[in-house]
Amino acid sequence: MPDGLDPTPDSTHDHLRARLTALEDGVAEVRSQLGRLRRQLGEEVLTRRLVVAEADGFERVVLEGNTSFGAVTVRARSAGSGTVAVDLFAADGRDGEPAHIGVALIDAGDVVAAVDALSGRPALVWAQVERPDPQAPSR
Repeated sequence: MPDGLDPTPDSTHDHLRARLTALEDGVAEVRSQLGRLRRQLGEEVLTRRLVVAEADGFERVVLEGNTSFGAVTVRARSAGSGTVAVDLFAADGRDGEPAHIGVALIDAGDVVAAVDALSGRPALVWAQVERPDPQAPSR
């Protein structure tokens, strides 16, 4: 036996060997989980909200969903400080109400045109005909 090693089972050497083994096992588990994550991301990404943002933080495209609603919003900057957007959305039926799907055109936070459909009912097409000041830029 080399000098300095204690042959007793609970020696410092055995303790370090056990810690090294536990560390190696932990690293192997992390590698395994990382491999599974890489395979999963190669096939599909699961999230509740995904934002495609410009370098300045402007949210150009937003995909989001929660327990009963999903939407895709695409925004564009307009003259001035406002935005225009299109929303594609779907909402589950709740409390006796039917499921609801639609597309909305939004200018400065106001819906200016929409196509709405409630499950089992005819679709509604709506457009704002007049604006208070048609020459004013979007806010």
